[in-house]
Amino acid sequence: MPGIRHLLGSLAFYLPHDPRHLYLHSKKVQDIQAAGFHIAKIQEEAFQLRYVDGSALFPHVLTQVGFLDGWRQVIDPEDEEQVFALLETRLNQVAKARGELCMTVPMLYLEGEKLE
Repeated sequence: MPGIRHLLGSLAFYLPHDPRHLYLHSKKVQDIQAAGFHIAKIQEEAFQLRYVDGSALFPHVLTQVGFLDGWRQVIDPEDEEQVFALLETRLNQVAKARGELCMTVPMLYLEGEKLE
C-alpha cells in the first residue's frame, strides 16, 4: 500500500531537528520579503503536546484544527482509514512503552516592516 509508505516517510518531516524545517523557515522569510516587507525579527520556539496515547491524539481539538488536514494531504484518500488505524495502533504502542505520547510542535514568529 503506497499510502502508508508515503505517510510514514512524510512524518519524518515532523521529527525534531529535521533540516527541512530550515527550508520552511527560509521559504517563509522569502515569501514575506517578496511581498514588500523587511524582516525585523525572527523568533523560533517549540512547545510540546502530551497525550495518553494515539487514541487521545486524533480526536483532540488541536489535532483536528491544526494538523489533521495536513496529514491527510500526504496519503491517498482510499488508504486513509487503514493508514490512520495503523498509525493509531503504532502510536498507542509507543505511548505504552514510553508512558505518554509527546509531540513537539515548532513555532516560527516573523515580524515584518512594510518597505516604502
